[in-house]
Amino acid sequence: GGVARPGIVHRLDKHTSGVMVAAKSDAAHAGLSALFAAHDIERTYIALVRGAPQPEKGRIVSNLGRSTGDRKKMAVLRVGGREAITDYVVEAMFGASPRKGSRPAAPPLAARVACTLHTGRTHQIRVHLASLSHPLVGDATYAGSRRPACGRPEARAAARAFPRPALHAARLAFRHPVDGRWLALESPLPEDLVALKRFEEVFAAYYNSEEFTVQWRRTLSVRPLRLAGATSHMSAYDQSASSSTRKYRLGTLRME
Repeated sequence: GGVARPGIVHRLDKHTSGVMVAAKSDAAHAGLSALFAAHDIERTYIALVRGAPQPEKGRIVSNLGRSTGDRKKMAVLRVGGREAITDYVVEAMFGASPRKGSRPAAPPLAARVACTLHTGRTHQIRVHLASLSHPLVGDATYAGSRRPACGRPEARAAARAFPRPALHAARLAFRHPVDGRWLALESPLPEDLVALKRFEEVFAAYYNSEEFTVQWRRTLSVRPLRLAGATSHMSAYDQSASSSTRKYRLGTLRME
């Protein structure tokens, strides 16, 4: 870690919460540095993402390097960069709804995803999940211009207002480099992520409730749109600009 950062053998991305390990002796420092260099440490992160990755369990393998369009960002590269490997598992989904009568099935609003790192590249989890079109909630850097995958203004507002990427280093496990003990260090979710998760759960429960279904049916309005060579309806529901007069439109696309 040097004089300025004695004992530091790894780091977390800026604004990422969670567990870190520091060495208290030169022998421990050398041993931990070797473990991190060999990727011989179990590292698990918890992320809250927009939507939900499919399939729900998988491995992402790509080369990561500096973005050619913005040198402050990392990107998946076809040529160059360094190999990055992330395993992920969707632990919970919020807001998914099956089709009910005229109401269409709704994809998940958000998901809690456990990510295991096999390499340690800068912004690895953030870039990998964004490459699946499921960026972290609160990640303005890698979400781009995509709107939060939430069907209601309350959920979109919460996602936009979250002040940091919703990422937490939950677990570090390794064999002690000096005495050989197996250590598993864990950190619970911080208050801001707990609050965000609770909001998603409460909102998802309302979204799937009969109350929301009744309100949705009351405001249902099917409005045909005439296009050149086609007659269509909106293929999903959408919202008008005014929350007080919000209408939902449903239908299918018919080419003629």
